[in-house]
Amino acid sequence: MAKITLPASEWSEQIYTGEQLKQMPDEPIGYQVETLVPKQGRVLIVAKAKRAKSTFAQQLALAIVTGKEFLGFGCEKGTVLYLDLEGMSVKAIWVHRTKRIATQYTGNLSNFILVSKPEHLLIDTDAGKKELEGLIQQFLPDVVIIDSKRYSMKGKEFDAEATLAWAKPIDELRNKYGTTFVIAQHATKKEYKELIDRASGSSAQAGVVDVLLGIREGSDKYHRVMDITTRLEEEPEPLNLEFRGLFALSPEEQQIKAIKRQQAEEAFRLKQKLGLKPTALVREIAKEIGISEAYAWRVYGLLYKTAS
Repeated sequence: MAKITLPASEWSEQIYTGEQLKQMPDEPIGYQVETLVPKQGRVLIVAKAKRAKSTFAQQLALAIVTGKEFLGFGCEKGTVLYLDLEGMSVKAIWVHRTKRIATQYTGNLSNFILVSKPEHLLIDTDAGKKELEGLIQQFLPDVVIIDSKRYSMKGKEFDAEATLAWAKPIDELRNKYGTTFVIAQHATKKEYKELIDRASGSSAQAGVVDVLLGIREGSDKYHRVMDITTRLEEEPEPLNLEFRGLFALSPEEQQIKAIKRQQAEEAFRLKQKLGLKPTALVREIAKEIGISEAYAWRVYGLLYKTAS
């Protein structure tokens, strides 16, 4: 489903009829990381303690900084501001983890900015919002990663009203600076089947995020499953991951990805002769092959670049 992208101010200051909306041109959704991280979006990473949530978030950050694939999803290169608010992180751990992740994501990491604040940064207070805005103005990040929600709010993490109050300044800064926010959050103790139920404050959480990523146990200690809930397009199937200090797609998932890409390339070559417009062509092939529109756009873009 295509998203009509208009500045937030236009939506708040104008009234549209259904006919006007129908006549507006479709535009592909802009992604920092295809399917997983929409530009100027809000993403929540949910996992129980000791499920390598911070490793996952930092691996995502370095993928964006280097512009390399993250678990098979294409990334647009950008600057990431990472706020470590846990208060338990040790410098030696960050150094070790960065070097380990950098073996996979090679390149200059100057655009990964780590701010460690053991005393926390409470975004739902005037002082906290002002400090966060100052960091955004200083570093101009494309993505801000907050690790974790619990230590970025004055209100109670499990309270729906507190969650809404915490989300308001994030939305204001997101709309003002065009920044994407990715927030790591501890899951509830019980590992519910529905991903949204694993997030504390879930009744409010669904309304303040665009994409929800859940990491849960896999078949053994070396495997994880990533569940994806998104309201921007059709939801992908859960992904089977391997974890041995770094996250990677399982061999089975890699094989499925390769087959889907080959099918999509063949479909594009056949259907381009029909004279369909790119948006209609991408949408049709995504539905036919069973891939996200974001991935279909990526395959189309790679084919177009190769052809030209």
